[in-house]
Amino acid sequence: VAVTVPIRRAAAAPASTAVDALVSSIPGRFEGWLANGRIRLANGQVWQVSDGSQAAYDLSDPAVRITRGVAGTFFMEITGVAQTPRVRRVQ
Repeated sequence: VAVTVPIRRAAAAPASTAVDALVSSIPGRFEGWLANGRIRLANGQVWQVSDGSQAAYDLSDPAVRITRGVAGTFFMEITGVAQTPRVRRVQ
């Protein structure tokens, strides 16, 4: 006895609502960061350097882009800065 089973097509996956990157700036003079230092953005968010890195720069109002890495990590790209520190949001 042959049984016919209808094949259902999988519903299309909903569009992702995750944001690829957050864009802001660091208001005023930016002199770099120390390990575990906190960086306040123009949008009011505060991010802490979490990779132990440090750097010294002399910039004014640099643009910032926070991007998501793997396993829930975030990286801060700062215009005019060669390094991309790993960060976590603290406020």
